[in-house]
Amino acid sequence: MAIHLSDMIITEVFGNYVLNTSLKINRFVQSGILTPDPDLGPHLLEAGTKITVPFINDLDGDPDNWTDTDNISVNQLTSGKQLGLKFYQSKAFGYSSLSQMISGTPIQKTIGNRFASFWTCADEKIPLAVLDGVMGVTKVKNSKFYDATSKTPTDAAFIAKGFIAAIGLMAICKMIHLEQLPLTLLPVQ
Repeated sequence: MAIHLSDMIITEVFGNYVLNTSLKINRFVQSGILTPDPDLGPHLLEAGTKITVPFINDLDGDPDNWTDTDNISVNQLTSGKQLGLKFYQSKAFGYSSLSQMISGTPIQKTIGNRFASFWTCADEKIPLAVLDGVMGVTKVKNSKFYDATSKTPTDAAFIAKGFIAAIGLMAICKMIHLEQLPLTLLPVQ
């Protein structure tokens, strides 16, 4: 039995296909929650399980009163670092010539067609697991939990007002523009 090139999986092409498809169908990437980072991305292939991410802290302090007799004082910047953890995951699917011959199904093609969807499902579990871990910390859970029933016990429906309050509680108001919210979340006048 001869092996033809059409029966082979060419790794480089297959890898690019899965990556491109995964990014197109991953809901976290499409929504903008996850974005490729051109600075951190190249470091993912380096040795080690962690990436040190340096940063410059935000500017702070109050403005000084300016006078024409005093020099303007120059404040210094401060910096810090964060630790990024790499996720190492792998998955392999295979088949034998006998199983393909007996089943009569194109197993190789099936694996290729479904592999991107497999990784999309796996990738979507990671941010949710990270959020579960963060919200599992009692201090965070108690300070970032919005309970509509405690605010308005008689009307505990989660409507636009509650959504905006929850966003404010999570301290991400500046990141969401209200005109981008679905119409179903906007209050009825």
